[in-house]
Amino acid sequence: MAVSGVQRYFKLLQNVSNPWNYWQDKISPSSEITFTTRPNHIMVRVPKRLMLIFKEIFLSDVYNISDLKKNLSENSIVVDIGANVGFFSMLVLSKVKVKKILAFEPIPSNLEIFQRTISDNQIVKDSLVLTQAAVTGNPQPHLELHLDGNNELTENASVFSGFESTHSVKITVPSITFNEIIQKHQLEQIDFLKMDCEGSEFDIIYNTDSSLLKRIKRMMVEVHDIEGDEKNNVNYFNNYLRSLGFTTSFERLSKRSHVLIAHR
Repeated sequence: MAVSGVQRYFKLLQNVSNPWNYWQDKISPSSEITFTTRPNHIMVRVPKRLMLIFKEIFLSDVYNISDLKKNLSENSIVVDIGANVGFFSMLVLSKVKVKKILAFEPIPSNLEIFQRTISDNQIVKDSLVLTQAAVTGNPQPHLELHLDGNNELTENASVFSGFESTHSVKITVPSITFNEIIQKHQLEQIDFLKMDCEGSEFDIIYNTDSSLLKRIKRMMVEVHDIEGDEKNNVNYFNNYLRSLGFTTSFERLSKRSHVLIAHR
């Protein structure tokens, strides 16, 4: 469960070695803040536009990193679908050395920030493979995504045209199926899957070979309730994962989204 109130600042102290930059920005705002993670030092650039995502991961601790790292080791494989600019991947690498993080992000402006972070940090170069692609379940030559046209960087982009009222721009991006990811990287086990892809979670999970899904040991998925389809909601999604042998739980994140945790 995400922490709130004053506890968030204790999380910030645990997760970065220069937390004063956060409060300095309150006094003298800047377009980008640079943090250094702890205990493993990774320089993370945080554009003001994406501060909300940074706070969810580094302050509110939505991925419960203390619990997550107990289940990861130097042999672990982590898959980050909807990686944005890499905050989740950086948090993982700041806490534990893993064999590999496979990160997938389709939006060019987000990828530019992510690539800068990779270039700035040897620990990230050694452990992370970043792919410019949207992940799908059914094979598609490319994918059309809807996003906010008022900003270069985006907190979310969706295959659903009405996902957000601010989504006024449509772009075409390369895609790769989850089946292809598992087969290409010869993944016999995925120790942790993080998925935050604004509605594409349904296509990915429902249309990936169930025998391959059973290679996932643990996952955390942001699940959205999409009107107009009885399968595109957290209850159906949850029951489907349980039918595959996963133990699941979920809690509400916002009016129409939930955080779902599953493990085998």
